[in-house]
Amino acid sequence: MNQKGLATSLPLRFPSTSPVIFVSKNKFGFNRLIISAPRENITLIEPYFPISSKLRYRLPVINELYQTWLFSTLLALLNVHF
Repeated sequence: MNQKGLATSLPLRFPSTSPVIFVSKNKFGFNRLIISAPRENITLIEPYFPISSKLRYRLPVINELYQTWLFSTLLALLNVHF
């Protein structure tokens, strides 16, 4: 099942009044986030990063850069402050 299929079938198990946010596996490309809403109260976030996930998992420094970028971008997007 592809990620958009998952984003449309899995939320049927959640209450319709609660918003659900899915973050998919990163895709190869320039740093950016693609945000879509396949259904009401469902948000799908697709991150793009210039280094493939296979290489990223083998190099902890690169993985740390990716996670720092992704989490800081998500926090800014969701307007969460710690």
